[in-house]
Amino acid sequence: QSGFATRTWCVKSDVQIRDGFVEVRGKTISGVKNRGIGVVFRFQDANNYYTVRASANERNVALHKVVDGVRKTVVHSSDEIEIPDATWHTLRVEFSGIKSSVLLNGRVIFRIWDETFVHAGAVGLLTSSDSVTLFDDFVFGAH
Repeated sequence: QSGFATRTWCVKSDVQIRDGFVEVRGKTISGVKNRGIGVVFRFQDANNYYTVRASANERNVALHKVVDGVRKTVVHSSDEIEIPDATWHTLRVEFSGIKSSVLLNGRVIFRIWDETFVHAGAVGLLTSSDSVTLFDDFVFGAH
């Protein structure tokens, strides 16, 4: 993905997962405002979904929800996390009921409980701002 947008996402709309996982390997290449690797899950429509992104320049991982088109941060990592550019990283979200676990490179970064989106939804990929990102090995499944 490359280009300029506030949030750029791509979803697999023919998939609907309520409880499951989404995972991708990503490598940030460039970006001044942001260099991020992200996933989308429980995507209801263009204005209602969860996202998780690992930001190389902010050195954190964050889970956001977009409700009626407005993005709100649910949680972000409290410690700075090394996410070097030009290096492949694996970002994974496991979700069941109101619980979601976020992992980066196999390490649990945080777990959250949020009741906003509990119905099945699509999964996909996300970047933001001017991030240029490579993605590979996009996998997902239901539990």
